[in-house]
Amino acid sequence: MIFKKLWRFLAWFMCLWAFITGYSPREKLHTITALIGEDVTLPCAFEFPDGKKVPYIVNWNRENVKIPFFMWYDGYPPHMSENYRGRVSLIKPASLNLTNVQDSDQGWFICSVFFLNRVSDMPHNTSRVQLKVHAPPQFTQKPPDVVYVKVGESLTLSCAAIGTPEPEITWLKDNRVLKASVTVQILSTKLRITRLQETDFGDYLCKARNNEGSITVASKVIGAGATFRSLVRSFSSTTVSS
Repeated sequence: MIFKKLWRFLAWFMCLWAFITGYSPREKLHTITALIGEDVTLPCAFEFPDGKKVPYIVNWNRENVKIPFFMWYDGYPPHMSENYRGRVSLIKPASLNLTNVQDSDQGWFICSVFFLNRVSDMPHNTSRVQLKVHAPPQFTQKPPDVVYVKVGESLTLSCAAIGTPEPEITWLKDNRVLKASVTVQILSTKLRITRLQETDFGDYLCKARNNEGSITVASKVIGAGATFRSLVRSFSSTTVSS
C-alpha cells in the first residue's frame, strides 16, 4: 500500500512538473519489429546532466495514455499495470524488456527519464519506440472441401485470412493462378464464377501470403449434372442388389 501511494505521488508530481515547466523534450525515435510471442527490447538511452550520475525515475507510457504502465525508481519495486505484469522488466539504465509480444502491443511506446535534485528547467530525456507486431497468415474463412454444381449455375467460394502485414489472397485452379474475366470475379474474400462451364470444374486452391509465411486450402468443384445423378443411382442399385 505504501509503495502504491508513493508511485501515485511520483506520477502526479511528474505530470504536474511537465505541465508547469513546459519543457521541450529531446526525443529519440526507434522502430522495432517482432513476431507474436517473441521477446523484444525497447531501447531508451539518455545522458546524465553534466555527465554526472544523479537519481532518476523511468516512466514508460503508451501513446495517448497519460498514466505510465511501467515506473521504476532505484531502491523500490517497479510499478506496472496488470496487462504488463510478468512481461516487462527494466534493462538499466532505462530500456525495457518485453516478453511474449501480443498483437495489442503494436503501436508507440514512450520512455521518459526524469532527473531528481535538478532545477525545474532541466529538460528530461524522451525516447519514442514504434513496435510493429507481425504475424503469419491464419484463415478466418475457408471454402468447402467439395462443391457440387451444374453447368450454367453460379459458384461462390469464400476464403479470408488475417495476419500482419495483411495477407494477400491468390486463387489457383489446377495449379495455375486464376485471373479475372467476364465470368470470373476475384473479390477480397470471395471467388465468384457465373455461367459455369465444364472447364470450370476442377481443383481450386486459396493461398494467403504475407512476409511472414503462406498457407493454402483446397476445394474441389465437381459437376453435378444428370449424368452424375445417374451414376449415383446406378452405384446405389448395384450396392443394394449385392
